[in-house]
Amino acid sequence: MNPKSLLSVLAFALLSCLGLAQDAPSLFPSEPKELAPGVWFQQVNGSSNCGWVVFDDYVLVIDANFSWVAPKLEERIKKTTSKPIKYVFDTHCHGDHAEANSWWISRGAQVVCQEECRAELAKTGAQKWQEMLGKKPEFKDVEFKLPTVIFPDRKVFEDAHHRVELLTFGWAHTKGDGFAWLPKEKIIFTGDACVNGPFNYMGDASTEGWIGVLNDVEKLPFATLCPGHGPLGDRGTLVEQRAFFLDLRQAVGGLIKEGKSFAEIEKKVELPRYEKWAGKKPSSSQIMRVHEELTGKVK
Repeated sequence: MNPKSLLSVLAFALLSCLGLAQDAPSLFPSEPKELAPGVWFQQVNGSSNCGWVVFDDYVLVIDANFSWVAPKLEERIKKTTSKPIKYVFDTHCHGDHAEANSWWISRGAQVVCQEECRAELAKTGAQKWQEMLGKKPEFKDVEFKLPTVIFPDRKVFEDAHHRVELLTFGWAHTKGDGFAWLPKEKIIFTGDACVNGPFNYMGDASTEGWIGVLNDVEKLPFATLCPGHGPLGDRGTLVEQRAFFLDLRQAVGGLIKEGKSFAEIEKKVELPRYEKWAGKKPSSSQIMRVHEELTGKVK
């Protein structure tokens, strides 16, 4: 390695240690994409993707994100509109989608989520916020607050130009998954109920329910799918996401019927279609979650 390259590596390592590498351009692999007039999608590396819809008088943001990402997202949003950010919708309770709720509220927004999502945030949110403050003291003056706009099944935001339907279809990635559906533009924001690539965390999932939820979502006549992680997708993205769960359940279930131990199952599971789509094999934790479901350990 030449001296100049070595200096570059050392400089990046130092920035990482100082927590400044999060400002690197790699956080945003591309500029925000306007999918339709006033409808934006931003892919994010190392956290959740984000979207926003510019209504006549305000902006609805889709996914609050991590606290350290949210201010950078706000900067990008403000480059696309001068309208105030009035609402922020959490697609579910996980930190990369909801941790920054309190920060957005401190900026004057109201946070919206499905009622099961709010219940989970009520259990764990305050503790996780305190844990975050231990690492990010710059947010110490922001008081933890819970979402205040809650819906059980459906909530609509609408003006003369846009209609956004917030929908839920049951337990998939979490018990409180929500979707933002734009019927006029045929665009859907799925959160982590549909990702585009090897991003499936399944610790709070019901893969059986997840398949059913994706079946219901498929009935909507969308053309563009904005996933919780990975690049922009389409109807085929949902098909591949569902195939992963179907194939994984079939493979694990078959090996259980053969009397194989979990260690044997973990070694024998092969999913060629998933590996082609995601570029990797299913993880041990993914196999474990399905094994637990099929053996009655997840209720």
